[in-house]
Amino acid sequence: MGLIKKIKIKIGERRLKKDLNKHLEEIEKAYYLLVSNYTFNKHFDWTEADYEELYDRVIDHDSDKFSSKLFEIYRKYLYPVNKTEKESIRAEFEEAVNDHKNNNRHHWQARIEDNPEEFTYDQKMDCFEEILDMIARMGEQSLDYFEGFKNDMHIPEVQKEFMENILFDLYKSKESY
Repeated sequence: MGLIKKIKIKIGERRLKKDLNKHLEEIEKAYYLLVSNYTFNKHFDWTEADYEELYDRVIDHDSDKFSSKLFEIYRKYLYPVNKTEKESIRAEFEEAVNDHKNNNRHHWQARIEDNPEEFTYDQKMDCFEEILDMIARMGEQSLDYFEGFKNDMHIPEVQKEFMENILFDLYKSKESY
C-alpha cells in the first residue's frame, strides 16, 4: 500500500472518530436538555437510578460503530480514499447500517416485534434514547421530523404516542417556557 493511501486512510479514520465523538457529545447535550426541562420533570418522577440508567445509555450509545470491522466499513464508505473504494463497500455499508438499526433498541426498527399490549420500563428507556438521538441530530426540528415519519414506524402505538408527547412537551408545550 502506498504512502498516500495510508495517509488518506488515517485522515479518514480520524475524521470518522471525530464525527462519532461529536455525535456522542450531542447525545449528552440532548440528555441534559431533556432532563432539565420543566415539563419533563413534571411528568416523570424519576429516581437517581432512572437518571443514571438513561445516562448509561448515553455513554454506551452507538458503541458498536467503534468495533474494528464496522468502523472500517463506515470509514471506507464515508471517507473513502477514492471513488472505487466507496463503491466497492456500498452493499456492506447498507447492510451494516441496517444491522445497527435492527440490533440497537434506540432505533425503532429493533422494536418492531414488541408486544403492543405492554410498555415496559426498558421500552420507555429505548424510546428516550431514540428521542435523544433525534435531538442530537436535529434539535428543535425533531418533532417535525418525527411527525413526518411516525406513520412508517412499525412499532406499538403506545411507543409512538409516548415519543411524540415527549417531543411536543420539549419543543411546543407552553409549560416548557
